Amino acid sequence: MSIYHVILLVIGFLYSVMTILACISQYFFKKVTPVNNTVMLVGGVVLFTSLLLFLLDRREILIPVIVSLVIIHIAAILNGLYMYKKVNLSHHIARFCISAVIIALYLIG
Repeated sequence: MSIYHVILLVIGFLYSVMTILACISQYFFKKVTPVNNTVMLVGGVVLFTSLLLFLLDRREILIPVIVSLVIIHIAAILNGLYMYKKVNLSHHIARFCISAVIIALYLIG
């Protein structure tokens, strides 16, 4: 396992766990719709599961990782529109950068 893959796993697991925990907390605080929250939760779980499969079995995970990150981004945009009636551009640029780093680390490694 290359150092790039180790960094990928650290960043990816942190991002997926933070996404999952944020979704769980939203079920209690109810600031977003349950559907949007569930969509984001699914994205976080798919990302976590993909990284776990890569760690344990060295499976090809590029497609599920990209799909999960896109799902998370779409849900984040929908949540922002629901809560603030606008898209917070800097928030989504930061999310995009994290996603790009995750994908790049996988491809480089």
